[in-house]
This record gives sequence, C-alpha cells and structure tokens, in this order.
Amino acid sequence: MRVKTMFACMMLILPVMTSRVRGISFDGVKGGTVAGKTITTLHDNDISATAASGWTFQTANASPSSYKGASCSVFGAGTYTKTGSFNFVNFTVVMWGRITASGPGTGPDTYHLSANRETTWYFIESANDRIIVPLGDAETYNAREFMASAGIGDKNSNWQYQRSGGSPINGDPGTSFTVPSSLTAGDYIITGSPVMWAEAVSDSKTLAVVEVASVSATYGTTTVPSTTDDPDENETLYVPVGASAFNVTATANPSGTWPDEKPTWTVNGSPSGTAGSATYSFNPTTAGPYTVAATCGTSTKAMKINVVEVDAIQYEQPSGTWNTISGTLYVLKGSNVTFKAIPNPGEIWPNGKPTWGGTSGASGSGETTSVTFNTPSTSSGDYKTVTAICGNTKTANIVVYDLTGTFTPEDNFDGRSQTRYGLEEEVGLNFTTDPAGVTAAQAGGLEWTWSGVGEVSNAGNDGNANYDAQHIAGEVTFRITVKSGPSKDQFKSYSKTVVAPSGSYMIQKPSSGIRHTTNTCSAGFLGWSFLEPKDVSFSKLSRREGTCTGTGTGFYAYINGDVHEVGSWWPVSTGNSSTGCRVLTDDQIYSGSKSSPYSNGEFNWPIPREYKADDGVPHQFTTATHNQVADANGKCTIQKHGAGPFSKNAADATSSW
Repeated sequence: MRVKTMFACMMLILPVMTSRVRGISFDGVKGGTVAGKTITTLHDNDISATAASGWTFQTANASPSSYKGASCSVFGAGTYTKTGSFNFVNFTVVMWGRITASGPGTGPDTYHLSANRETTWYFIESANDRIIVPLGDAETYNAREFMASAGIGDKNSNWQYQRSGGSPINGDPGTSFTVPSSLTAGDYIITGSPVMWAEAVSDSKTLAVVEVASVSATYGTTTVPSTTDDPDENETLYVPVGASAFNVTATANPSGTWPDEKPTWTVNGSPSGTAGSATYSFNPTTAGPYTVAATCGTSTKAMKINVVEVDAIQYEQPSGTWNTISGTLYVLKGSNVTFKAIPNPGEIWPNGKPTWGGTSGASGSGETTSVTFNTPSTSSGDYKTVTAICGNTKTANIVVYDLTGTFTPEDNFDGRSQTRYGLEEEVGLNFTTDPAGVTAAQAGGLEWTWSGVGEVSNAGNDGNANYDAQHIAGEVTFRITVKSGPSKDQFKSYSKTVVAPSGSYMIQKPSSGIRHTTNTCSAGFLGWSFLEPKDVSFSKLSRREGTCTGTGTGFYAYINGDVHEVGSWWPVSTGNSSTGCRVLTDDQIYSGSKSSPYSNGEFNWPIPREYKADDGVPHQFTTATHNQVADANGKCTIQKHGAGPFSKNAADATSSW
C-alpha cells in the first residue's frame, strides 16, 4: 500500500501526479518507522510513502492540517482529504498513521514521517522600487520565488494596482502583470501575492505615470503658463526681438523625477533642445510666432511665444483712420499728431513696448504716442523724428512747416491795401511755406474756401484759387485748409473787407486851360474825376453822372430849373494809391456864355454820381456839385466837386480848355 500527500507552494497547487508536481518519497515504511526529509524544489510538491514488504498502511494523516491545504490518499485503504490555508514560510509537514504487518513481522503499528520545506522568498522583480514611465506607456511586472538551493522561478500571483488615495483595482492573475497604458498621471502601488493560500505574503512596487502638467516662461515681470496643447492668446508670451535668451520650463505631474529622456521639446513642430531637460532655452533673435511644446509620452503642453518687432509707424487722421508712413511726413506747425506702432507678428506688444523717442520730443511706451509740433524745420532736410523701438527701431522723418496764405490782386498797384478790395476786384489766392518748397501735395492737399461776400472759384487741392469780390460790399473770411494727412482739417484763416466807392473828387485836367469867350460872362475847364477810397481798385466798375435839376438866381435866373441829363457810363482806370482810380473821361465843366448887361447871380447843379458793377444796377455813392457865380462886371467863377474855383473876366481874351 502506498500513501501520498501533495502540498503547494508559490500559490499554485497541482493535481496529484501531474508533470509539474515534484516531491519526495519515503520507501520501506513499516511499524515504528520515524523518518524526515527536506523539500528543495520550487513549485508544488508531493510527499509519498511506500510500505515495506509485509506491511500495509491502514491510515494516513497530514499535519498541520489547519493551514497546509494538502490532500491525503490511502491506496487500498480508502481516501480522505484535508484542506486549509497554506503558509509560504519554512515549515514541516508530518504524515503519520497506522500500519500493520501482513506477515510474521512484529513491532509497533504506527509510523511517523516528516518533510521540511526549505525557506523561500516571494518578490516582484523590478529594477527599482519606484518605476517612472511616461503617460501612455505600459509597464510589465514579474512575480518570482527564490529558494537558496533551487534558485529563482516564476510564481503565479494575484495582482492589484491602486492610485495613491484611490481604491485598489484587481488585475488578471498570472506570473506577470502589465499595467494598462490608459492610466492617468499619478503615483500607483502595484501589489502581487501568490495565487493560493497566501498568508501575509506579498510584495509591492511604486509606479509613477508622468505627464507634462504645464509649461511656462517669464519675460520681464510677465509670466505666462500653459496647461493645454493648443495654446491661444491666453497662453502667449510677447517678447521683443533681440531680447536675452530665457527658459521655458516644463512641470511634471506627479512632481519629481522625469522618465529617462523626457520631456522632449519641439519648436513649431520641429525637434529642438535637449531630451530629458526640464527647461528649454529660447533665444528670440528673429521676429515671428513660435510654438514651444514639451512632450512626455502621450502628454504634450505647449505655449506660444511671439517675438515682436516694429513693422511700421502709422499716424492718425482726425477722421480716426490710420495711415502707414512710407516716406517723409509733412506736418503743419501746431498740429498734434498721434502715432501708432504696428507689431510684427500679431497685434499685441510685449509689456512696456514699444518705447518712443526721437528729435520731435516723442516719449513714453505703449502702442501710441502723441506729439505737438511747434517748431518748424529749418529746411526740407531738417527732420523732426519719431522713433518706435521694440528690439529694432523704426523712424518716421517729419518736416514741420508753417503755412501762409497769399493774396495777389489782379490790380496790384503800389501802396494798395492788402486787407480790403474794391467791388469786382479779382484776387489770386496762393500760399507759401516755411521752410520754403513744401508743395500742396506734400502737405496733403490745400484748398481755399470762403464765407461772406464774393466768390472763390477754381479751388482745387493745389493751394491755388481765384476770388471775385463781385458787386456787394461786406466782410469775407478766407481759409486755406489741409485736406488730408496728419494735419487734416487744420487751416489758416484771413479776414478781408470788400468796399464800394465811398466818394470822389475832381481836379482840373493837367495841362489844360480855362475856357472863355471874350466880352461874355463865361468860364469852363476840363475835369478829371477820381474814386475813393484810393487804396483799392475799382477798375471793374463804370461811373456816370445822374440827373438833377439846377437852381439859378440873379444873372442865372434864366437857367433856373435846367435839368442835368443822365450821362454816359465811363470806364475806370486801374488803381493808384496817390490819386485813386480815375474815371476815364474828360468832364467838360462850363458855365455857358452870356453878354452884358451883367449882374450878380449863381447857379448850382447837385449832380448825383453813380457806379455800376457786373450786375448792371446803378448805385449813387456821392454828389458832385457844379457851381458858377457871376458878378456885376461879368466876371464868371466856376468850380465842381473840389476842382476850382477858376475865374475869367468878361474882357479877358477868348481861350479854350
């Protein structure tokens, strides 16, 4: 009869008699046999006994049966099984029972067999107690058993993994366990224990699954962090071109050591920097948009860095539109101009940029600055500069000019008034600049306008126009206005007065004589009439004498009631500041002639003087009195409108004018 007890180690119990079962055998057991052996193999083991010749097993017991979990069989005498927990420490299994002699043999009817298992160690095989892997990587752990005399072997185990602070999760049993690649970043405890009858025997390791938690960079006092792989404006750092190199720093989650060769860096999608370095040195030498990304496994965090330069300088027109300065800018003295710097790339400046300067007095920092230009340039090459600096420098060259409107009357005689014009005068409107030579086009276009009497014509943007005072006296205000550019709508204003003839006077025609017929009471002269005021021109007007009724007394009672007929329209000469404009006719002022008897008498004609302009409407502006006096001796004295008196005695010889 044969007795066999099978027990398991390394959490694996095999059916009796399988190929993996190893064991020890006690042969020749008989009454009173006491024997012991040591188990020196890994895995599961059998303990078997063979009765000596003439002996038969009656019973078989295994001890300690409370935790060993062994099965005991008595071949030929029946079978029974004992199960229980199993301890993977050094232990002894004892088999005993009754045995009887089948022949004449004598002796005790019991046997006692013991099998001592050598000490083993259970462990999870790993290079380090803490393994660090990138997010998305899978890590495999192996369960092992060690016995001094048998070496190391695989051990079928139960597995669990547990995130720090979380609940444990069971894995599939086996001699190895691969951690899922879907784990989120964090610290995990990986635990293995033998599959069966493990009593306080296990091993654990720490696994750190690492991701890039964030990237960040600092320029000046501005720090920009990013926790996304798709950065936008909120994850953009703005730095000036040419600034000193600075670090972009990647932060790990969980914090601590990065996996080998992690993180890796890219700039605009191309590998850059040193793999395994937590910082990337960024050198902003060239303007442009850059995306700097740190990657660890399937985790990427990125930020944008805009390296900014000044692309252009613009000025603001009063309408609110902005114009890029591409050449020399011309600004009217006294103009306040707002300038704006345009960044490349994008629309946002680094903190404190750009800075402003230049000989114009521009100062400060930020997108815009304003300058009031009060000092004219001394020449067309004397620039008042505005500079914008953001690593590079852009310069706007500005010529500051003063503008003066000029007025050139068509009848521009010496000594004439420059503040008033006669009716119907025509005036050329132009301009000058200081410094000289600034054109209307450079200034942005110059246009003449007016309000009040008269009319401006041919007013384009070239700073030239014509003014016609027309036929109505009054005030007129002129403006020459900048049409576009930084001084748009700035203007210079000038007030003038248009005057009508306010009076006139007469003189005897130079080199003319006094008309007289001898032995009559008679006298006459040729008169020249002049219009007032003298300092303007009335050369576009016509003048005539109107009608009136004369008054005669005494000697001249015979012509009392004579009517002065309406005269012809006569042209007017150009201006003369000494005399005024002359009416271009010789006025024949004559008393008529009458023989004796003579007596005292007087005759007066209050003759209205009239002018007309292009509208053709007569306007009386003064009265020219014709006066002649006779005395009892026939002497005639005559005068008109300030010319005279001129006298002739009746006996004087006949003379002409």
